[in-house]
Amino acid sequence: MPTTWPCDALPTEAPSINDVLSNPTGDSLLPQVLASAPRGEAWGTDEAGDGNGASPVQLKFWRGISACLAEMFRWSFEVTTQAFPTAITFSLADWEYELGLPDPCGSDALGFEARKAAVRAKLAAQGGSSPGYFICVARAAGYDITIDEPTGFELGMGGSELGDDSDELTATNPETVWIVRPEGYRMFEFELGPGGGELGPGGTRLVSYTDIAGLECLLRGIAPVHTQLVFASA
Repeated sequence: MPTTWPCDALPTEAPSINDVLSNPTGDSLLPQVLASAPRGEAWGTDEAGDGNGASPVQLKFWRGISACLAEMFRWSFEVTTQAFPTAITFSLADWEYELGLPDPCGSDALGFEARKAAVRAKLAAQGGSSPGYFICVARAAGYDITIDEPTGFELGMGGSELGDDSDELTATNPETVWIVRPEGYRMFEFELGPGGGELGPGGTRLVSYTDIAGLECLLRGIAPVHTQLVFASA
């Protein structure tokens, strides 16, 4: 099923923006510092600017300056990378505050990576109604899903049949139903009897999955109000 934005706009890996100044050392910046330093014996700096003619004391001073510059470059680079949701480190709390997270679909107890995935999912959920849009939102949160849109039985309209493995008659309008099939998650069916589930309000579902509570909460929160969301086996 084709997907467009935001799947392409929010890759799973942070883009590489490294260059020679993203993680410099003091020694690598020393030649540039010396080249811009004052000239003359009073400053202990030779005209060549390579440090060979500088006094030992003054050279230590310029090395300290270059080390400070290297730290500034490294810090500036890390701050810049916080603009990418896939590269979040120290700014996670700021992203969560901006996006109203954590929400009922997540928890601090889920860990750093799960919280970062929630940020990416929140950015992806900017509005849409196509199957591709919901697939994108789920993918941003770390889930792979497929979506089916069932069609209703139509007598004499080219294809609907009665009998085994044929279309089903239902009182539900199938145009309001969409079926989500999570990939890679084990499905459990309701079992009646010792060790099984309980029927009634608050009882066990007829079908449930492991570890998709966050996905179900996410999709039900953004599903159009007139639709019926169903989870089924992949």
